[in-house]
Amino acid sequence: MRLKLQAKLSLSLAVLGILLTVLISLFSYFNSKQTLEKEYSDKAIHLSMSLANIIPGEDVKTMLEDGGENTETFDNIARIMNRYKQDNGLVYLFLSVPRENDILYLCDAYGPGDDMSLITEPKTALTYEDISATPEDYAAFRETLDGINENRGIAAPQVTDNLYGYMYSAYYPVRDKDGNAVALLTVSLSMDEVRAYLNRYVFTIIGGSVALIFICLIAYILFIRKSLVAPIAKLSAFAGKVTDSGGLSDEKIILKTGDEIGNLADSVNKMIDDIKSYVSNLAAVTSEKERIGAELNVATKIQSDMLPNIFPPFPSRDEFDIYATMLPAKEVGGDFYDFFLIDDDRLGVVIADVSGKGVPAALFMVIAKTLLKNQAQMKLSPDKVLEIANNQLCENNETGMFVTAFFGVLQISTGLFEFANAGHNPPVMYRKDGMFEYLKVNSGFVLAGMENIRYKPQSVVLGKGDMIYLYTDGVTEAMNHQNELYSEKRLINTLNALDAESRTLTGIIKDVKSSIDVFADGAEQADDITMLIFEMK
Repeated sequence: MRLKLQAKLSLSLAVLGILLTVLISLFSYFNSKQTLEKEYSDKAIHLSMSLANIIPGEDVKTMLEDGGENTETFDNIARIMNRYKQDNGLVYLFLSVPRENDILYLCDAYGPGDDMSLITEPKTALTYEDISATPEDYAAFRETLDGINENRGIAAPQVTDNLYGYMYSAYYPVRDKDGNAVALLTVSLSMDEVRAYLNRYVFTIIGGSVALIFICLIAYILFIRKSLVAPIAKLSAFAGKVTDSGGLSDEKIILKTGDEIGNLADSVNKMIDDIKSYVSNLAAVTSEKERIGAELNVATKIQSDMLPNIFPPFPSRDEFDIYATMLPAKEVGGDFYDFFLIDDDRLGVVIADVSGKGVPAALFMVIAKTLLKNQAQMKLSPDKVLEIANNQLCENNETGMFVTAFFGVLQISTGLFEFANAGHNPPVMYRKDGMFEYLKVNSGFVLAGMENIRYKPQSVVLGKGDMIYLYTDGVTEAMNHQNELYSEKRLINTLNALDAESRTLTGIIKDVKSSIDVFADGAEQADDITMLIFEMK
């Protein structure tokens, strides 16, 4: 069962009050008990000392020698003790001497109404032997008397609570003229009144404390309800209204409590305003993101359409075959490939990689692709095409972007492949019935990096069934979860491991891409992956 805040606070106060009441009552009880026992102890000592000094020790000795109560001396001592007992409200008052096997009570003061049922074998009304005492009683009695005679002091008063009653007893010696203790005077004060007083005192404290706790609890509940529970309930109701409505209105909660609850209410109002502002901004950002996403989708489609993507691209030409793919790391990429007929006997082939990724790289890619194709169609040599395109790209290149590119021209009738390289990855060449091997090319300098760069013209003759495989660094620099590179070595091993059936243009590119995916093992693609391959037929 869940308790409300007011119930929890009230219950905690009640428990605390009960604990305090118990602690205060116990402390007061024991403190009062100690005080009263000290007071009665002092009184018992004083009474025993006063009476012991009044009773002559020589008379006690005479009484012992002459027959006890049958002497005039005994009568005098009995009158003194009886009067003393009545005047001071004593429970017991007696003179006694410990003997070998019992205790001899020389004179036991008593009055009308005293209980005589505990006296054993009385010889007279005032002189008797207590044969019910235990050996321990005798020993204690004798030890007290011996301690007095040996000047070891008076035994401290004792509190007893037995069949004789709840009493405080003090002892003092009656001495003869030589200072020797001849008997022991015992004074016993009743502690029943003390006990009754302590009981009344405890009940009074408990009753008063309970009443005070009840009054304080009522006042505390009223105070808590007004200053804490009501404001929190109002704040909770407001929060529930906001959540239930499913929207954020302009309504505010006003709590002028001047404390943390008021500050909390102000914070809730500010939080709602911030949430409204955040939701509004989020809606705008989401709308803008959706717009940008839509535009990027269009850009992806435009970029895809800019690259040759219909295969076979030249159905009427059976002297060669060509295939290519580009997989961007983002919506749009900086890699590109292109191939086009410069005239009926020459095929231009280009593959390039723009620094960076995303929209800036894609825009720079469009410029580079256009410039390269325009210069190639002027029927210039590959090295001249790269030189002119490089100088044009260097103009107003404030962003410092650059392009690695490989451009070649295949003379279809002879198989002569002329090419130049601008910092791009070396192509892989396949000779029919042979192995895939990296083509030895001059690395060259990147496009748009520096003006007036010269590029080295190179060439190779392709025979029937020979292939040229071009790629970007997205292939060899693909990474797995251990940050290992796919590498040029792994690429050449993959190509040479292809069986005869897979050594088609589409099969080669498909198997290389599958090998990269297995190596990456789900690691995020970090760069554009572009591949182009052509074959002399």
